[in-house]
Amino acid sequence: MLLLYAYHHRIRRSLPSVWVDMQVYSGRDDDEAIADVFIEIINQISFEADYDENANFLLSALRSTDINLNQIKRLLPQIKRFLAELAGAQGDLFILLDDFHVVTKELQPKLLDAIYAVARGNKIYLKISAIEAFVRTFDPETSVGLEVPHDVQIIGLDYNLTAPDKATAHIEAILDAHAQYAGIPSIRRLCSSADVIPRLTWVAAGVPRDALNLFSQAMTKASVEGRQRVTVSNVNVAASENLSSKLRELKADASKSASDLQRFLDRVKDFCVSKKRSNAFLVEIRSDDDLFDKVMKLVNLRFLHVISEGITVGEAGKKYVGLILDYGFYTGIRAAQSVDLFNRQTERPSYKELRRLPVLRPA
Repeated sequence: MLLLYAYHHRIRRSLPSVWVDMQVYSGRDDDEAIADVFIEIINQISFEADYDENANFLLSALRSTDINLNQIKRLLPQIKRFLAELAGAQGDLFILLDDFHVVTKELQPKLLDAIYAVARGNKIYLKISAIEAFVRTFDPETSVGLEVPHDVQIIGLDYNLTAPDKATAHIEAILDAHAQYAGIPSIRRLCSSADVIPRLTWVAAGVPRDALNLFSQAMTKASVEGRQRVTVSNVNVAASENLSSKLRELKADASKSASDLQRFLDRVKDFCVSKKRSNAFLVEIRSDDDLFDKVMKLVNLRFLHVISEGITVGEAGKKYVGLILDYGFYTGIRAAQSVDLFNRQTERPSYKELRRLPVLRPA
């Protein structure tokens, strides 16, 4: 959504921009995929400038049968000059790569390396969206790709619940706009109690798109029950069904890594629901630790959600990330009575409250 906003903002200002949907390259690991991406870039911008002769030459060369990475590299200086003319004439050029993580990790560094080669120092800016846990921007063995943070800056977007009060206000404002368009003064006119919107914030992990979808599902369930207002239970059931869909996708992945992640997810669920009876917990931040790595993968898959980016507990020098287990694991008709729900009303939590949370440690 953020990339789309940037793209349409630039289009309205008649600024050259290229949108590449990487889903069409899902699972690709061949050099031809790099050529295909360049073909798509050139095709999109060649309509905006009078460079047909150069574009036709590059397109013909990139479409050669069995083209390999070395041949592509020999074309990079000409591609760079071609793009430089456009960027120079228009001020700059944005290349936006959406869902980059669907390309295989073997190809990712090579593809980024090739695109960056024509972009660097050329008034060309790369904007990439991806699930971070499934991306490898740099291959240290071959020194190919983009190094973080030297060549590329990562902006994490799954931190809405670190400020749940602001997330709730934002979601309610969006829902109010939809309600007013339909002639209803506010979204709370469709809620049975003041607890509905805070619960919606938690089950949607503070993501407006998910909140809209879940509230729509909750409205449908309320209507089926003959109610004129959405209840907390309706929101809970919608969250549970939404989680079931995500779990089916994880189980359908027959890879070893997916199976390992499924087992780890079961362990986290057991820790929260059965052992600690708390839907929130802490994990020590250690980039070289397998447990922390798996936790962050579950964050990227939206089974866990960050409620604090970093807090010190006990021993100085050790920092912990605060997390909450997706509400769908322990809500249905009503929230599991045995689970202590963290921060029910979405106030900004204090460090004291966060420090009291249980710590998930290596087995």
